[in-house]
Amino acid sequence: MPRIGLEVSIDAENIAKVEAVGNDFRYFVKICCGACGEITDWVYLDQEDTVEVKGGRGLANMVLNCKLCGRESNISIEDGSRVAYDVEKGGFQQIVSFDCRGLEPVEWECRGGLVATTEKGKKFEVELEDGEWYDFDDDASESISVTNIQNQFKKLKGK
Repeated sequence: MPRIGLEVSIDAENIAKVEAVGNDFRYFVKICCGACGEITDWVYLDQEDTVEVKGGRGLANMVLNCKLCGRESNISIEDGSRVAYDVEKGGFQQIVSFDCRGLEPVEWECRGGLVATTEKGKKFEVELEDGEWYDFDDDASESISVTNIQNQFKKLKGK
């Protein structure tokens, strides 16, 4: 069972952390079938949605039948794997990991739903427009922003 981590890099101004909040946060991904290499259109998964896996093998956040080869595969968000992006650290940081069985995420698109927290703890809902978000923190009298969100997937070892 391969584990795949989603790593992101974010440029932010006057923000301490950026995170996906709530079990209903949707990760929009394109997924590659491990059997034939077919890549899906955009699909999403979140921790609230669960589907039974055939043969009584438990639950997954998404079960897919490949349109090309018909193989059934599944993917789940690993419990406890979601963490905030720490702006001070910078660079690529893993924000979530997936348990992938027969498929692999190959692209991620952030479509909003993130929360940005200032260094003083004030939270802002990030609504991306063309991949960027700008606002003004009245309490601190400074502009704030989240821009240049980049991502990559990395195969993880162990459980």
